[in-house]
Amino acid sequence: MKKFLLLLFLLIPIALLGYYCTHKMDVASVIQSDIDARAQAALDKQNLGWANLTVDGRDITLTGFAPNENAKNAADQAVRINGYNRINNKLTVAGSHSVPQDSDKNDNPQTNSKDSKPPEEQALTDSDKQTVDNAQKAENPPAEETPEKQDEAQEVEAIEETPVKQEITSKDCQKKFNTILKTPIYFKSSSDSVQKKSIAVLNKLALAAKECGRFNLVVHGHSDSTGKALLNKKLSHGRAKMVVKYLIKQKIDAKRLTAQGHGSSKPVASNKTNAGRARNRRIEITIEEKQ
Repeated sequence: MKKFLLLLFLLIPIALLGYYCTHKMDVASVIQSDIDARAQAALDKQNLGWANLTVDGRDITLTGFAPNENAKNAADQAVRINGYNRINNKLTVAGSHSVPQDSDKNDNPQTNSKDSKPPEEQALTDSDKQTVDNAQKAENPPAEETPEKQDEAQEVEAIEETPVKQEITSKDCQKKFNTILKTPIYFKSSSDSVQKKSIAVLNKLALAAKECGRFNLVVHGHSDSTGKALLNKKLSHGRAKMVVKYLIKQKIDAKRLTAQGHGSSKPVASNKTNAGRARNRRIEITIEEKQ
């Protein structure tokens, strides 16, 4: 009996310790998810969707390409919500990287210098140069333009001033993107990583974005209804941001691009079938006039 009581007294603290550790881990997970959701909502509210957000415990890390320094600071301030511990701002201002030097340039300082001249030319004085110029003009007088040549020159000038093609419209651009995105962009399961077979579609989007340089682009991410709504919204937003990041790498101005995640709130088909859910997992792009 004494051995049983002794064993019981030993097991009770162990059980309490296990319960405490499990409960503490659950609380930490809930806190991390809450900070993640509120920080992401703060970024979305200020249209800072280009910023990538990760949360580890109470620490928040920001990555991605900011349009400018003010936008970078705005994202930093937006995620300073109640309950965070530390902000790790790894945002990079788009276009701030150094330009590589041209390796084809001659290393000889004499041939690279703009002021460098042949010895014969350096020896001439201003009066000598004027004398040489006058002599050359006397030997080769400028040819007089005939009326026919003047008419030809005016005709060429008129052709050059004629616009080559009409300005592309927002309807034309929207049609381009809709046509391209009839081929879906495939991501890895439960991830924002693009599958290799969809790189060709992204390249077509980049080309269309360059052709439609007059307009801003909003990239919309959508998901099916499988899983929790909050996680679906975060995943769809992450996939939209991944498309934006790819376009920036293809020299599309980050100021023209915005990412939005809608989760499963805007289905285009039934979520009761595999085919319907596949259609609902999609990327869309809409056109906006520049402000």
